[in-house]
Amino acid sequence: MGAFEAIVETMMQVDVFQLFFPWLLVLAVTYGALDKYDWFEEDTINAAVAMAVAFIAIGGLYLFVPAGLFPHFAAAIAFGAFGIIGLMVLLAIAGVDLNELDKESSVAKLALGGGILAFTAILLIYIELPVSFADLLQGESFDEVLMPVLTMIFLLAIVAIITKSGEGSDDG
Repeated sequence: MGAFEAIVETMMQVDVFQLFFPWLLVLAVTYGALDKYDWFEEDTINAAVAMAVAFIAIGGLYLFVPAGLFPHFAAAIAFGAFGIIGLMVLLAIAGVDLNELDKESSVAKLALGGGILAFTAILLIYIELPVSFADLLQGESFDEVLMPVLTMIFLLAIVAIITKSGEGSDDG
């Protein structure tokens, strides 16, 4: 067993992924927002408010959210980020100028759609429905029906992004 594996297993046993990292994330985002928008004049007040919001948020997360929801959501976001980075590498190889992309571009809209899709999928897994969402993602129906459709949508999106970016530039 490697040292990194032992560290991660120890962190899992003491609920670092369930409590501390979400707390730290809420604290950092809240403090950053308070500091950027200058709601309070003093940094100590920003820090105190950010600490209070972080503890209240994680208390609510611990008491009311099903166990594992936040780590699964974070994992979906991480896999989505890896997918977006891979898409950007593919676009760069195809010749798309990534410096010209902005928040109105189709890549940004694709990233937002992927995030919303990941969030919705995780919520559907944890909410009790008459038809289990997890059952739909297993077996032959997923492999034979849903996966080819998702692959086709992904390929069409890449083709649309590449052709759309090629229309705006005139070389001659």
